[in-house]
Amino acid sequence: MKIINFCLGILSCILCFWYVDTLIPYQLCQLEHDSLFVLDAESFFHSFCTVGGFGGWLSAWGLQSFALPHVGSLIFILPALALGVVMYILLCRKGLAEVFVPLTAVPAACLLFSQLDYYYSWQGSVSTLLALSVLAWVDMIGRMKLKIALFSLLILPVFWLLGSAVTVYVLSGTVLFFSRKTWPYATLPLLICMLFAGMVAYKGLSDSLYISVSPEFYYSRQLEMPLYHWLATVSIVLLLVVGCNLHDCTSRWRNYWRYGFLGMIWLLNGSLFYHYEPLFRNQKNQTLWQLNHYSFMEDWDGIIKMFPPSQKISNLLYMNYLNRALAEKGVLVDSAFKYRPYGAASLLVAENNTGAVRMLLSDVQYTVGCIAESQHQAFEAQTALPGQYGIQTLMRLTKTNLIQGHYRVAGKYLALIGKSLTYKKWALYYRQFLYDDKAVEADKELGDKRRSYRQQNNFSMWRGWRADLEAVLEANPQNTKAAAYLGISLLLTKDMAGFVRFLDTYYGTEALPVLPAVFQQAVLVAYPDNGERWKSFGLSSQVTTDYDRFRNLYYQTKNSFNQKDQMAQSFGDSFWFYLMFVK
Repeated sequence: MKIINFCLGILSCILCFWYVDTLIPYQLCQLEHDSLFVLDAESFFHSFCTVGGFGGWLSAWGLQSFALPHVGSLIFILPALALGVVMYILLCRKGLAEVFVPLTAVPAACLLFSQLDYYYSWQGSVSTLLALSVLAWVDMIGRMKLKIALFSLLILPVFWLLGSAVTVYVLSGTVLFFSRKTWPYATLPLLICMLFAGMVAYKGLSDSLYISVSPEFYYSRQLEMPLYHWLATVSIVLLLVVGCNLHDCTSRWRNYWRYGFLGMIWLLNGSLFYHYEPLFRNQKNQTLWQLNHYSFMEDWDGIIKMFPPSQKISNLLYMNYLNRALAEKGVLVDSAFKYRPYGAASLLVAENNTGAVRMLLSDVQYTVGCIAESQHQAFEAQTALPGQYGIQTLMRLTKTNLIQGHYRVAGKYLALIGKSLTYKKWALYYRQFLYDDKAVEADKELGDKRRSYRQQNNFSMWRGWRADLEAVLEANPQNTKAAAYLGISLLLTKDMAGFVRFLDTYYGTEALPVLPAVFQQAVLVAYPDNGERWKSFGLSSQVTTDYDRFRNLYYQTKNSFNQKDQMAQSFGDSFWFYLMFVK
């Protein structure tokens, strides 16, 4: 029986690892990008100065490895799997029959469900595991009076170091250590816990008494916590209540009944997890986090490969990431209409207060050279993060301050990043640019961005994004990315008058030495039947031939009920199709 439980337990662990490693790897990357583990004495001792600080510091140690392939997945599921082991140890000491051992997987699954919620901090799982581990250590003491005394004395340290995981500690300890005879005294640990929680809330160290003793302590304050995050706490306590009374009531069963019952429990655990896990995993968010990770790693080909050409992308956030990747590869203009865009928001979405959108806006602004606005959006993204700072935002703020010559501020960011284990080399590399304008200007990335930086003071986005792009091009006429974004934004809004001014201003300059095919298509619309203008813009014979074919097909299918579909087959990736059929 023990061998069967052991083998099935190992199989369950392998399946959990496969599940996380296959289905949510980029959620782990996002968690890593939104955090920063600082390894120094100051941050370590500071963790003892706040409620739950030590649990947060310890969880940050593990978070720094989440972006590592396979290793991050293993670390992510470790608290949930270890919780099952601790529950097994606690219940076996109470004489739990081997046939009921699979029930210890239920709290582990519930805790893993909570971890699948991006807004539930991994700290909650680590703290719950530590709280139960302390309880298992106390349970090793032989004398019951000493056990109860130590259990009661540790309530305050557990609460201060781990946070609301003390609720699991107190409720579980009450079930384990108090019998029917001593049950009236069981209220004492509960009163101690509530007293400490009330004092913490009264002193303003926690938002409320409820948050101090509930899983919401580990949940993002920007959202309302779903009630299912109580499942782990409730299942742990209920299993201890039931498990302490589930002795070997199956001793009279025949072996095949015992093995059949054992298999049924394992099958039930697996079925419940398989059936309910999609409720806790949002596939759209997984795609968004994958795009953000590729953007963070500057894997532009990875982003482009995610979207086959001619695929209509309805999500504007996805479209922003894709267009940024196309711009970084230098093919934005040629590919802009291959993915069926919709309006200027396909290039730059409207801002909101979520960190993901703010960081995306910062990325796009950084690509085109709007450095001040990129810094503004990165700072806003940082304030939206649960920990108030993350490595992705800090790296962006470091670069923007180096570009602007704010070396003292950049130095503070580099000092913080330099204390991390994972990004210490990155910080060391960028330290060479501090107080060295020549080094910044000579660097391929920083130098190009500095040339695009406007020296005069003004409000970013005050007159709109197009005005900012024009100012960037005025500062750096070689900025082809800004020219591509400006020209495409005019076409996406069907502003032909603005596009004509754009051509008159930038055609023939370093920003737009020749017209890409899409811009040539727009010239035919802006100057119909004007051969001289066509010649002055260097229109190719292929574009003019395609234009004649488009007009002929348009008039041939004018009275057809599915004209749009017929036109899309041959010209769906052209500006002409967008102009005529995309409302």
